[in-house]
Amino acid sequence: MKLISQFRIIVLVLIALAQIHLTRCVADEANSPKADPDLIVKRGLSAEVFFSHENSQLVAMAEQTSESDVLVRLERMDQDDSGFEPPFQYKVQFFGAQAGDYDLSNWISLEDGSKPVTGGQVPSMWVRIVSDLPPEKGTSLYEIADPALYSPSGYRRIAFALGTIWLLTPLVLLFLNRREKFEPPAQIVTPPLTLTDRLRPLIESAHRGSLTTEQKGQMELLLYVFWQQRLKLPGSLTQSIPLMRSDKTAGHLLRTLEAWVHCRPDRRPVLDESTLQALLEPYHAKVTSPSKQQGKQDASVSVEHSSVSEAVK
Repeated sequence: MKLISQFRIIVLVLIALAQIHLTRCVADEANSPKADPDLIVKRGLSAEVFFSHENSQLVAMAEQTSESDVLVRLERMDQDDSGFEPPFQYKVQFFGAQAGDYDLSNWISLEDGSKPVTGGQVPSMWVRIVSDLPPEKGTSLYEIADPALYSPSGYRRIAFALGTIWLLTPLVLLFLNRREKFEPPAQIVTPPLTLTDRLRPLIESAHRGSLTTEQKGQMELLLYVFWQQRLKLPGSLTQSIPLMRSDKTAGHLLRTLEAWVHCRPDRRPVLDESTLQALLEPYHAKVTSPSKQQGKQDASVSVEHSSVSEAVK
């Protein structure tokens, strides 16, 4: 009996040792990194992975702080349960704060914090967080101290000087603008129209047959003022028109215009530039200031042309 009891004790001890060894193997396998992680991400950068599961109530663990090695956020890709059937699609967004290998399924559970039973366990999602910093700098993202703010000496003096310049600038510009003398814009002087400039459009209108009564009276007045002293015309315009018409030079334009008026449009001669210049030839005299050599003759021409301009105005 003693031998049997001792044998049972030895068997129970062996079974206990086997269970302990099996438990350690399972724990080591769960905590050991994968030889080939699903994703490699640099520390401090966010990334995402996708998986599907039969359970639609999966959430990310709530106990996550800024000191966690990895921060995980879980999002359902199909939020409306009415139109979808299992498996359901999930997106895991994570942010690695410390370098190392992590299984993101350890951060996924049900709303009450328990691991899912329906649909089986969440598939392993191994990721590797790597760092470009040398080993002596540490692996924690929050252990890196912020650089000290460099403040040069005399900062207040520099700020005061810049502020003073900024305030004085508009005052200086205002003072300079007041001292600046603005020259008045140059006036554009338009040379007065000559007698030929005034007669040309009237002659062209008469040739087209579109000369109005007002334009006809204006032309007769221009011709009367021009020829009044040359032909010694009387003071009446009505009496002067027949006298100008009978003159060989002065009446050439009047007779031509009257012939156009009483002629059919298809029988009127062509009014080219040479014909127009021939009609305007007697009226090309320019207004000049009287001189000692020209005397009264040039002075009379100036008076006549001035009278033409005033009459048209």
